[in-house]
Amino acid sequence: MIDTTSPSIFNLSIENKTYSTTEMPLNFLVNEPTSNITYCLDKTNNITIAGNATLSGLSLELII
Repeated sequence: MIDTTSPSIFNLSIENKTYSTTEMPLNFLVNEPTSNITYCLDKTNNITIAGNATLSGLSLELII
């Protein structure tokens, strides 16, 4: 059986606003096991992570 329902993401630590920092925690919860977690910033390639992470080396005034 193939699961066609995307997991729900809760408590995402990043808000849709402008940040003035070069590091940012990316903390979140999902409601079911995941096989692949990726994120993408500023239209770059997807980056795979295993779970909560700290994004580093960010441009100042990154708009999320």
